[in-house]
Amino acid sequence: METTFSVADKSIGSLAFFELLWVRWYVFIVRLPYGLVAAHVLFFLIQMSNPTFTYGWSVIPLEITTGVDLIEPQVLELRGQHTVEVPQAPGPPIIWLTLFTSMFMHGGFGHIAGNMLYLWIFGNNVEHRFGHVWFLIFYLSAGLVGSFAQIALAPDSVIPNLGATDIEWTLAAAFEVALFDRDIGTPADGAIADG
Repeated sequence: METTFSVADKSIGSLAFFELLWVRWYVFIVRLPYGLVAAHVLFFLIQMSNPTFTYGWSVIPLEITTGVDLIEPQVLELRGQHTVEVPQAPGPPIIWLTLFTSMFMHGGFGHIAGNMLYLWIFGNNVEHRFGHVWFLIFYLSAGLVGSFAQIALAPDSVIPNLGATDIEWTLAAAFEVALFDRDIGTPADGAIADG
């Protein structure tokens, strides 16, 4: 006698039930946003268990512009009145890898919760529109653009930069464009009429 299960008002055999579970697990793994959420959580757990990881593996503009890993604390003078010591730690052997690792790091529980919420809401839809490979290229490119923008604004900064907020906002913009299937106009394009 075969055991049956009811899923969505349909009785299916036990073998079909386990096949259904496999399909759902497979979709969870294959869908890139879920894998990215897992990577973000893994990096965050590493950060929580080893605080020096944050200082060594986040983007530090001065390290990228000079190609030299800062391993000693750096002292910053704030408006000539106070000094602050910025901790540093050894990073990867190739310091430019921090451009990628910093995308998966976060400054606290609120930071990761907000970013993962955006990734969960917008990521699936954008991935569905772009496809797996182009979505990953888009995701990583958005992170690189955000890091390079920070480096361009403060190339001598020794303050660590991390997080995926720039990526999540880019995903939200891509979702907006994909949802309405149109370009975002600018005044130069004549998209905004004179009032």
